[in-house]
Amino acid sequence: MICPVLSTGLSLKKIIKIQMPANPIKLHSLIILLVTAVVFTGIYSSIFDKKLDLNGDNAHYYILGKALATGEGYVNINTIQKQPNNHFPPGYPIIISGIIKVFGDSIISIKIANGVLLLFTLIALYFLVKQISKRESTAIIVLVLVLLNSHLLRYSTIMMTEISFLFFSTITILAFTKVNYNKPLWQDVYLYLVIYHDDDILLYSHKRDSISGRYYIIPANNQALETRSCYYSGLNPIGFPLAIT
Repeated sequence: MICPVLSTGLSLKKIIKIQMPANPIKLHSLIILLVTAVVFTGIYSSIFDKKLDLNGDNAHYYILGKALATGEGYVNINTIQKQPNNHFPPGYPIIISGIIKVFGDSIISIKIANGVLLLFTLIALYFLVKQISKRESTAIIVLVLVLLNSHLLRYSTIMMTEISFLFFSTITILAFTKVNYNKPLWQDVYLYLVIYHDDDILLYSHKRDSISGRYYIIPANNQALETRSCYYSGLNPIGFPLAIT
């Protein structure tokens, strides 16, 4: 007796293809990211420096973060007067305060958190380059180049804003590339992610930058070939009050 499936002329390969659902994250992508995590962990462990960096800014970020964590407010607790800070933006100290609340006030925990953020940045960058180039080989090349960048590796071991800023910037651009312009923008969750993370980035800007506004390139129509520059004020309702403190 002839199998009904075979009698229809369907090959085994087509049957498997029909039964297997499409997976947006393929197995080899997961393998690539797993290998990246393992390699990064090995490199990061070998270059990690437990000592406080000699530049002065990281000490200020730590002081402000500890002030927030202990409920003192955004002030310089290293002075007798505990004067309110009006120089350093609050973005990174907010992250430090959260780490201190959860893991204690050890600078090693804060340094390791920067390394974790760099790893998350690499993962987001992989999907971003893959989304833009439509080629996984290009994403892998960019991933390797960034993974071996000595400057980024160094900044991931010190208490500075560069790595967290890079993370939020990469996430914002990735979300921006996924905005669907074929439906009302207010219905697209990725647009809200862009706005939210843009406010996060604003927390890393000085006051003079917070009122400068931003330029975005967005598709003008469904053809996605013409672009127009969309300007909106940097006076965002969430980030601006914190940026001027």
